[in-house]
Amino acid sequence: MVKLVDTQDLKSCEHLLVRVQVPLLARNLIIAVRFFCFVAMYTVYAIKSLSSNYVYKGLTSDLEERLRRHNAGLEKTTKPYCPFKLIYKKEFETRLEARNHEKYLKSGIGREFLKRYL
Repeated sequence: MVKLVDTQDLKSCEHLLVRVQVPLLARNLIIAVRFFCFVAMYTVYAIKSLSSNYVYKGLTSDLEERLRRHNAGLEKTTKPYCPFKLIYKKEFETRLEARNHEKYLKSGIGREFLKRYL
């Protein structure tokens, strides 16, 4: 069983003291744990095909992996238009904010907004 003893400052995500109960030893150990806080960020992006006049807009929590998949032809929607270059990206803390911005980019006014990045 792992029991949180002291968070120090949970927002800073630096150190936690954790009490670990070890049944075989019948005693408690206090362990200082250094960890990195993972905060999911969502990225809305637009990529331009280098082989045709095609712009794809999407959202992801791992932009590097997503771009790799697009350029490797692993995404059905973008496979015929490979390769791509990133023309726009913007990060958001929540998926809802990112989704709303993605919808904006897919609208007529959003497409006009992206033309300045082409």
